[in-house]
Amino acid sequence: MRLDKFDINVLEQSGDAQSILYEMYGKEIGSNNAVKQLAGIRTHLNYKKSASDDRPIGEMEETVFKEDGSLVTKRDLILSETESQDPTFVMKAMGYDPLQWKLNWLKTKRGYWDVSMKLRTRGEDDESGKPTYQEIPTKKTNHTYRCEISISPIQNILTESMVKEIFDELTHSEICPETIHTRKMSGKLLEVQIVDPHLGLLAWKAETEDADYDLKNVERDIKYATNSIVSRVKQLDLKIEQIVLPIGQDYFHFDTTISTTTKGTVMDTDSRWQKMYQTGVRILVESVQALRQIAPVKCMYVASNHDKMLSYCATLFIGAYFRNCKDVEVDISPAPRKYIRYGKCLVGLGHGAEEGKRINNVMQVERKEDWGETIYHEWHLAHFHSKKSEEIGGVNVIYLPPIAPRSSWEKEKGYVGSLRTATAFVWDKNLGKILTIDVNITV
Repeated sequence: MRLDKFDINVLEQSGDAQSILYEMYGKEIGSNNAVKQLAGIRTHLNYKKSASDDRPIGEMEETVFKEDGSLVTKRDLILSETESQDPTFVMKAMGYDPLQWKLNWLKTKRGYWDVSMKLRTRGEDDESGKPTYQEIPTKKTNHTYRCEISISPIQNILTESMVKEIFDELTHSEICPETIHTRKMSGKLLEVQIVDPHLGLLAWKAETEDADYDLKNVERDIKYATNSIVSRVKQLDLKIEQIVLPIGQDYFHFDTTISTTTKGTVMDTDSRWQKMYQTGVRILVESVQALRQIAPVKCMYVASNHDKMLSYCATLFIGAYFRNCKDVEVDISPAPRKYIRYGKCLVGLGHGAEEGKRINNVMQVERKEDWGETIYHEWHLAHFHSKKSEEIGGVNVIYLPPIAPRSSWEKEKGYVGSLRTATAFVWDKNLGKILTIDVNITV
């Protein structure tokens, strides 16, 4: 025999055995006996479920995938008459989110058997602490329905019109000021690496034992890191010729309108994607404005696994915003890895999520001529939220630490211990890397 709705409720109920037995069966039983009886009931129901050739009501389904991306799904459900006439309720009961799917049509056909349940409500505990229940005079009668729906996915990607709408909403002086800094040949390049900020990540200090984190916190931290680097460069009077600012490296925590990463992993998020994106591009604009007080800035898109699409859109945004500024250059190439060739220095930029140990031999192949003409070779990667480096085959591979604190997932998995740090490197055309500036985030 198949499990009915009542059977399924018994299996899925949580709490103490006494309350479950009274709520489901109306029987007052001692604590020890209640535990034994509930265990016996569940053993019987699980055997009944495993021995049956039929799947429980609510699980029987047939799904057909159409060429246009739509689905036609059939499923048996136990519903009240009112519920069966509510398309949104039926969609949710069949496991489809109305925010992600559009209903094309719905058909319901009432079955041959009904399920009647007495309704009880829990009252206050008695003097001994035992819960009391009051039976509601009426009964609720549900029916089996054969439900069939046709649904189509709602667009869940960032479109050009969405980006334009946010671009138009941001306030700025006519787009941006004209060129404010001309390039001066000095033989020094500043590479600014603020990686893994994960805008949109929601973290609770009480849970992660690291730091509270939301959009306000990440904006504060990125501004602090950027301003600290600018201050240090000015203090040392380094006479920088060029600044490189990568965009990407899990800049955003998620990549779609339904709060998933590029590949579809659902994330704990602080905000709606519109607010996250708008905050993110505003921070980037302010970062570029701060850096170009020192020297011309070149922004480079570096793809990553959390936000491959949104970071690319943000890079496009920066290119449009600063399009009248000759001291701001934006590389929007979709190539997964980028390179900085500066005198005798060759620096590879990547996220590090996909290459694995192959990264040790990629630079020599992808940049053969530059490799032969340079002396200093480094990879600057992210992704692992930890700081480490090793030199293999003439390449120094450096994994940069994150600026974001631990997430609840990292805490559960035991990924702890790394400092939150923003890093900047100063490169000399002939001498290689001459200075590393670390800005630790301690708030």
